[in-house]
Amino acid sequence: PTTYTMTITYGGYTWAFKQPYKLSGYVNSTKYATKKKALKACAKSSKCNGVTKEGKKNYRLNTGSTPVPGPKFLKCWVKGGKSVTSHSYTWGTYSGYTLGGQIGKTTYATRSKALAACT
Repeated sequence: PTTYTMTITYGGYTWAFKQPYKLSGYVNSTKYATKKKALKACAKSSKCNGVTKEGKKNYRLNTGSTPVPGPKFLKCWVKGGKSVTSHSYTWGTYSGYTLGGQIGKTTYATRSKALAACT
């Protein structure tokens, strides 16, 4: 089967999309009717590592983070690092890392102003 992989951003996170794959383990017994509702709930949960679409209007929150091949109708979104969007650009944030080097001597009071200057 053909494997599809892409990245999207939603709810302050970067998500890796894979098809036909699924994730293991359930955060709870809740089934969500839309991808948007499931991704939003997963983004708020520290136990959730991704979302699997198991059928029509059936999205589940998963504890597993490693995609496993499955039937062609399965789709999953693996929760990645946090992201922030500014001026139509999305930036990934990585805890514990600092960029090296500097362009110019200007400093910015807020992250929003620094991101705007970078675009």
